[in-house]
Amino acid sequence: MHKFLFAMLSVSVTALTLSISGCGGSSNDGGGSTGGVSMGVAKSPDAASSAVANAAAGTSGSGGAGSAHDSADGTSAVNRVAEAAAVIGPASSTGFADTIVGTVTPTGTVETDLHATTHVTVTFTTNDGGTATKFSLATAASSLPAGWTVTSSSAPCAQVNTGTSCTVTLNYAPTLQAPSGRVTLNYNYTDNIGRLEIGHVYIPYTPVSHNAYVVATWQMERCGVASSGDIPACSPAPAPPEFVDAVTFHNGLVYFTGGSSVWICGLAPTGITTCSQFTGALTAPQGIAFSASYAYISDSTGPVSRCSVGSNGTLSNCSTMIIPGSDNAKGLAVYGSTLLVASYSNNQIIECTLDASGNATDCAPAAVSGVNEPLDFALVGSTLYVDNQQVVNSVLQCTFGSNGRISSCTDAGVHNLYSASGITFIGNDAYIASPYDYLIDRCSVAGNGKLSNCVSATSATDTFNSLPPPTGVIFF
Repeated sequence: MHKFLFAMLSVSVTALTLSISGCGGSSNDGGGSTGGVSMGVAKSPDAASSAVANAAAGTSGSGGAGSAHDSADGTSAVNRVAEAAAVIGPASSTGFADTIVGTVTPTGTVETDLHATTHVTVTFTTNDGGTATKFSLATAASSLPAGWTVTSSSAPCAQVNTGTSCTVTLNYAPTLQAPSGRVTLNYNYTDNIGRLEIGHVYIPYTPVSHNAYVVATWQMERCGVASSGDIPACSPAPAPPEFVDAVTFHNGLVYFTGGSSVWICGLAPTGITTCSQFTGALTAPQGIAFSASYAYISDSTGPVSRCSVGSNGTLSNCSTMIIPGSDNAKGLAVYGSTLLVASYSNNQIIECTLDASGNATDCAPAAVSGVNEPLDFALVGSTLYVDNQQVVNSVLQCTFGSNGRISSCTDAGVHNLYSASGITFIGNDAYIASPYDYLIDRCSVAGNGKLSNCVSATSATDTFNSLPPPTGVIFF
């Protein structure tokens, strides 16, 4: 009999929710059990086997309370093993009636950039829609791993069922490089026949760090990123073989524009890899932006080229579009069906509507103030950041109206950078290349998108002083 039951446990556990209810054992995380174990994510077969083995032996693991349940309901060890084996197999198995299970959103491992924040929601419901009562969390917020906080919780909850869930919301905001780990939320509740039950939800997580690659005209530097977000030390990295005005990261490839070409390069941990050169009919390419299967490339001589993008990122079949009102076009961006052109020489942002064929139509200057020698754009959701070469208001923050056109621009909070050339966002930080200052500045990004507390991102000032002016930074 026992051999048969343990053979049933040798199959893989594929269910995202595994419930073991009515067992005298406890979880491997040290919580005592007076009734059962309900897990929001599946445990390994070995762990499940261990839980059943504990139940068969009438032990409680480290919790030491399994015998209390035994004496309360008189269930034999053999019956508890059979019950546990019955709920471990098919993914549809949910355990006994009114078992509370937790569903984690997002699913899988929570991967978060250093200095970024991921919102995680755990929703507790019963497995059959029936009612369980007296739900409460047993894990204290103060005991969560570093970087984890509870932002809101409806627990304790008097009742939990299909129409009345209990929800806990957490933030994961790693501020230092640390090993991956797992958050365990222990909870307890009373089932429909008055038994006290316990359970736990696992949330695996890992912080993600990056290297910074600073583009300095015709050179590139590979820089480490400290836990503070600073760039403390840099070393030479492979660079494109031509003068670079701007750099854009798209679909796992890096596009460098400058000179008379666009260079398309792969990426590796050590930097860029094999590069291919595209010239087409380009004269002096400046900015590049992507929309659907097209790339738009600005030319300082005036026009914007529309090129097809292949599945491998190559460019082909370019045609020239004349943008009325554009003078010395620099950066580009696409918001919905609106193409934005930084018109450097006349201090304007030109907006065009892209038709179904990707052609620019209905072009006109944006009716906003504060634009002064715009060089580049950064689009973050529905917020557009404009890099001005003018010193006082170095970066503008713009919003869009319901028609997809810019409705207003205000000072983003970055001042006294001469010739802000490129802005990159990672987590809650913005990195701005300032060529004439030989700096990469790092600014904090507030909830409303404003930038503040801008300081040099590197203590290795001599590194950039000995290089050509930095024109951009990418992270990977």
